[in-house]
Amino acid sequence: LKSSLAYGVKLLQLRQPKLCQNQIKIAQQACQAAGAQLQLNCSPEEFKKFKNLDGVGLHLASRHLMALAKRPVPLNVLFGASCHNRQEIQQAQTVGADYLLLSPLLATRSHPDAEPLGWQAFEELVASCKVPVYALGGMRPEYIAQVKTCGAQGVAGISSWWGSLSAASD
Repeated sequence: LKSSLAYGVKLLQLRQPKLCQNQIKIAQQACQAAGAQLQLNCSPEEFKKFKNLDGVGLHLASRHLMALAKRPVPLNVLFGASCHNRQEIQQAQTVGADYLLLSPLLATRSHPDAEPLGWQAFEELVASCKVPVYALGGMRPEYIAQVKTCGAQGVAGISSWWGSLSAASD
């Protein structure tokens, strides 16, 4: 968290199966001090259990997204969703997501059995979006320019990204 914020990451998703109030508070304070936005990846029900989440947003996995009938948080809470196909993108936009992660663009070690979208399908899906899109899946800093050429806002990353933070130029 500290190195990501020091590098300049401005949108950070806390994806941890067992979130606790104390961990969230620490992450919230660190993000606020760095001028970054913290997003919790959890169910809408779990999100509502936490107290004093000023400036903290909600990010939903696609399984939670597809179960929604409406936006699960007020308009002043940043709301994002993970999407993998046109149906999930449509659902995210229908329920008022502010942004989405679209994955997997490329093959990834974290989900080796997932079929990558590839650049052409990714670009076509991004063109159908009315909200900012971040690419996920096999992303590295050197893909930022190409992702933006496809119409996306930028990249999101997990394992292959963090080792490259010091080498990235954007």
